[in-house]
Amino acid sequence: MNRDKLFDHLEDLLVYAHHLTRNRDQAEDLVQDVVLHVLSRDTCLSDVEHPRRYMAVILRNLFLDQTRKKGRAPSHVPIEDHDPEDENADVYGALACAQTLAAIGRLPEEYRTVMRLRVEAGLSYSDMAQQLELPIGTVMSRMSRARSKLREYL
Repeated sequence: MNRDKLFDHLEDLLVYAHHLTRNRDQAEDLVQDVVLHVLSRDTCLSDVEHPRRYMAVILRNLFLDQTRKKGRAPSHVPIEDHDPEDENADVYGALACAQTLAAIGRLPEEYRTVMRLRVEAGLSYSDMAQQLELPIGTVMSRMSRARSKLREYL
């Protein structure tokens, strides 16, 4: 194998790998994998018509393989990278949900009934109209007024 041909193209491969990974360390690891791949093959680079193109294809294929493996693997966040702000987002979400439920509880009965049927039971307007034995226009009107009241409360 002509090792000079291999090493002549390493800088180009590194630029291409960095373009793919957007990370210098990952790019270097990827180029190293390409070199190991080429060295482990019986193929001699002098037999390859376009060695740079040949190694670029290997690099791209290795990158795609690694990306697919990452997509299937569950993502783990090291404890050092854990952001306590994420926990606060859950707390704020729960607080907003509690405030919304409290505001729905403050609505007048006719608005609260249609809002709960819509939010908790997931009924459509026509289903609510049938269940409450009201015209669909009345249900729509009550939902609109209930939303307006909720905006005032929140």
